[in-house]
Amino acid sequence: FANASDLAASVAGATGVDVSGVDARHEGYYGFLSAVPRSDRSVSIMIDSGSGNTKLSCMANGMVQAAEVPFGTVTLRTEAMKLGGQYEAAVSTVIQQKVRPAIENALKDAPCLASERRNIAWIGGAAWATATFSHPEMVKWGYVRVSHQDLATFQQQAATSKYLDEPRYYFAPSITEPQRAEIKAASAKDRKSVTDIFSREDLYAGVSLMQALTSVIRISGSIIFARNGNYLFGYALERYHEDKEEAEAQETIPEGSKFVGVVDFGLKSAKALLYAFPPQAEPIAVFQVESVHTPMGNAGSGTADGPGIKAAVDSLQKAVGSLQQ
Repeated sequence: FANASDLAASVAGATGVDVSGVDARHEGYYGFLSAVPRSDRSVSIMIDSGSGNTKLSCMANGMVQAAEVPFGTVTLRTEAMKLGGQYEAAVSTVIQQKVRPAIENALKDAPCLASERRNIAWIGGAAWATATFSHPEMVKWGYVRVSHQDLATFQQQAATSKYLDEPRYYFAPSITEPQRAEIKAASAKDRKSVTDIFSREDLYAGVSLMQALTSVIRISGSIIFARNGNYLFGYALERYHEDKEEAEAQETIPEGSKFVGVVDFGLKSAKALLYAFPPQAEPIAVFQVESVHTPMGNAGSGTADGPGIKAAVDSLQKAVGSLQQ
């Protein structure tokens, strides 16, 4: 984004830590590693619905191919509002005139997107919101199947604000009343988080963009929201493997856990996460210790005293304290 260098300088000034940036292509690569199980990588596409853009990735011949569509939840909403008039019609116009051609261009950068794939691993804010309101009873599930009908239904609900109605839960008979109460409480918390961060217009834009993607790429298979999938985890995991390989080459034994801190400044929120890698653990034993969202985004993060930077740095410090305890 435009203020990337100012943001890096501000972080260094506020924390004494030098930061390295990750571009959209690498976001797609890291997101793919985090969201798609190793056994499914040759038959899956990853879609990361961000606020400013959308990252796409897939694997061919053991290599991840990544591409970017320069429209996300916020940028599509903004373009539609510039047109004026009825909002939903404006979104449709922008999708036809600008978004669909951009998706077609992305297919050239990652040809495997156009090949036969049976799964879509969907991550990002729009994915989280759609799964949260479409399947509230699955709030604790790591992977949530989202049907094409779910997309259509949620789009209609976002157009009329019906998503704010009291949700319907579909519980298996084996789920006890205390378990149901716990799930409903967790679902209510997630629904509030979604509505605190995203406006109705954001939600409509996000699910409409996903429908355009599945239409152009022509995927009829399963869409699976990967709750813990995000490029931050993929980045931390690769850094861990790089450091581990270097340590093994130098025949040095790491003492204690390895920690990787990552911060994501988006258009809608700032997220800070700290991952702990126990020295003898397999990659599956990676822990996300702290995740903080603040609806500030990089618009308020370009200076050292910007609220986005402060929130992200404070959350990392809290995470370190939690681990030390």
